[in-house]
Amino acid sequence: MARSRFWQGLRTIRVCLAAFTILAMTLACGHGADCLALLAKANFGPALLAVAARFSIVGAIAVIAILVLTSLLGRAYCSVVCPLGILQDVFGALLFWRKNRPQPRLFLLRKGLGVAVWAIALLGGWAIGLRFLYPYTIFGAIAAYGWVPLLVIAALTFWRRRLFCNSLCPVGALLACGSSMAPLGFRFTERCIKCGKCVQVCPAGCLDPKQGVIDNGRCIRCLACAATCPVDAIAYGRNPGFRVPGRREALIGGSLV
Repeated sequence: MARSRFWQGLRTIRVCLAAFTILAMTLACGHGADCLALLAKANFGPALLAVAARFSIVGAIAVIAILVLTSLLGRAYCSVVCPLGILQDVFGALLFWRKNRPQPRLFLLRKGLGVAVWAIALLGGWAIGLRFLYPYTIFGAIAAYGWVPLLVIAALTFWRRRLFCNSLCPVGALLACGSSMAPLGFRFTERCIKCGKCVQVCPAGCLDPKQGVIDNGRCIRCLACAATCPVDAIAYGRNPGFRVPGRREALIGGSLV
């Protein structure tokens, strides 16, 4: 139980950081707070587009920092920095009495859609996909009193919690690739009794205790599972999905980059 208390403490810190982020982003997006403009530019999408368009130093630092942190901490960006992700957690907290429903994997949709959106934006210069699917843009519209995107996100959240993040979001698709292949991640240990309590609190639907598998690509590092597990059966360490790429994979990956 000592380990679960440790995760509960970290989760409290995460929630406090997320509360600060969504407050700051709301002021920056909806009320023209110039002092918070730098925080807005540090979001992954605006930073990456700024690097592609005019090689912004601030954007380059933000992109590199987020990718490095994702390789170490997984998709913590989605639960601490992304304002739309935090807003979905707020909506999800309103459904505290209801167990989380399983989420469809939709592997081809989330990977194919993410590749298409980023390729069109970065190579073709046509940001129509980001206009409708990028979380920072959507949250900016909500912060400016946009009721339609607010109702859409609320409906998706009430239906399947983080479905938008793991199936439609182009940033989530990109970070999921790095998180799933990162050297560190969550895993089940031999202590697991397959009680299913972790599944009930997971907003991303990434846990399968019956198979003993945690999908670190979909995990948003909310820490709810580790804080809830009654036998401390969820550990953070070597990612079971990590392996050193071969020469051919490294050449292909480098060429794509």
